[in-house]
Amino acid sequence: MAPFSYHHTHPQDMWYVLTGIPGLEDSHTWISIPIFSMYMLAVIGNIFLIFLIVTERRLHEAMYIFLSMLASSDVLSTTTASRMLAIFWFHSMDISFGSCVSQMFFIHFLFAVDSAILLAMAFDCYVAVCHPLRYTTISTSSATGKIGITAVVRSFIICFPFIFLVHRLSYCGRNIIPHSYCEHMGTARLSCDNISVNIIYGLTVALLSTGLDIVFIIMSYAMILCTVFQISSLSAQFKALNTCGSHICVILMFYAPAFFSFFAHRFWGKTIPQHIYILVANLYVVVPPMLNPIIYGVKTKQIQDRIILLCSPISTHVKMKNNAKCCFDPRFQQETLTLRENIEKVSPSSMESRGRKSELQQKKTKKGSPRDTSGLLAESPAANGSEFMTLKRAVIEGADRKKRHGQHEMEVNEMRISGGERVDDK
Repeated sequence: MAPFSYHHTHPQDMWYVLTGIPGLEDSHTWISIPIFSMYMLAVIGNIFLIFLIVTERRLHEAMYIFLSMLASSDVLSTTTASRMLAIFWFHSMDISFGSCVSQMFFIHFLFAVDSAILLAMAFDCYVAVCHPLRYTTISTSSATGKIGITAVVRSFIICFPFIFLVHRLSYCGRNIIPHSYCEHMGTARLSCDNISVNIIYGLTVALLSTGLDIVFIIMSYAMILCTVFQISSLSAQFKALNTCGSHICVILMFYAPAFFSFFAHRFWGKTIPQHIYILVANLYVVVPPMLNPIIYGVKTKQIQDRIILLCSPISTHVKMKNNAKCCFDPRFQQETLTLRENIEKVSPSSMESRGRKSELQQKKTKKGSPRDTSGLLAESPAANGSEFMTLKRAVIEGADRKKRHGQHEMEVNEMRISGGERVDDK
């Protein structure tokens, strides 16, 4: 166990104990199973989504760039789940003051970044639906990069004062945090000083940053709905709503549990059991990052097409590779050339021309001599056509047998011999 400081007032000497979910300590192992599953799905899904957007040029648009930013933030935010699992599995509950403050800062910072990115995605959706002709001039690559940098800088400026607000407090020895991770108010309530400044600043940040983001998001979607319902075509309305439907689902999943935990921790602490809102806070860390790639993968056709292309059967690629290798084999090319020559020799056009020449030669013979019609019958168009189709069918079957059993050369020789016998008979 790490040393606990019950008498030190210096924050740097403090060690805290994270209890996990109070009242459900006996169920920590069972609770960890779904949390671990969602954690792995969130990490794999978001990394895969980032890979798709980076490697596919068709996805290098503003909406998908914002989506890659959101996925990157989700991957970083899921690191909190690893600490939760350490508590559930290994009872690793001790955490130093510096580590606790760092965790607190990054949790609030990444939440603010996600909120700003969702606002940017709502604005992009508004421009795409309400001003489609100006979309390419407004949502440019430079504008997208500036919006992303602004979101990060704004979130850093908002959350950085939390570090000083916690450091300025004096601590009298209480070091048990009834939670699975460190957050601002849970850490501040362990101090002996007045925390009114912390409460006021926390509410101000929640209302002026996240609250304004929600107001602007609602306004953008209200204007989107007004524009959509003015369209006379039902199919166009459905397409426009489907474009932003996935965005609305992500927003609901993101803000609903966050504000439930926020207000429950500050105002409803006595009416709602503590383990309920702490369990919701734990699920909030892993559920939205897990569902974001799934929702966008299902609702976005471009991402679906890219996933299908990557997940196509390997046998198709192997078959194409073998066919290409066979086509470039010199022996196969020589045999194919020979087969084409044999086909040309007995094609209806060539046989008909030779029949006409033979007929002209026979007309020049003496009128009294008996005329041999066997050659003409053999070289008539009907006979030539049947012979051509027979040889063509034999060539196709021979090529198939070559691919299956490697006996193509034997079939070619047999056709050459049979062709020679026909010529001798004639």
